[in-house]
Amino acid sequence: MDYVIYLVLAASVLALGFAFYFYKSMLKEDEGTDLMKKIALHVRNGAMAYLKQQYKVVGIVFLFLVILF
Repeated sequence: MDYVIYLVLAASVLALGFAFYFYKSMLKEDEGTDLMKKIALHVRNGAMAYLKQQYKVVGIVFLFLVILF
């Protein structure tokens, strides 16, 4: 049963290796046409606005819970 831990660790390292490989191969690809770049910029800006709002809400909840506890 101890081998399961090593199997999980090996699978995790393998998954991280694949993720790194796909990340590097994605960076080498062409960004696309000017329209595709423009759309990607708008999507990126929208995602960042969403994340900023999420971090704000999570921060307020976290502070409330810290004060409560």
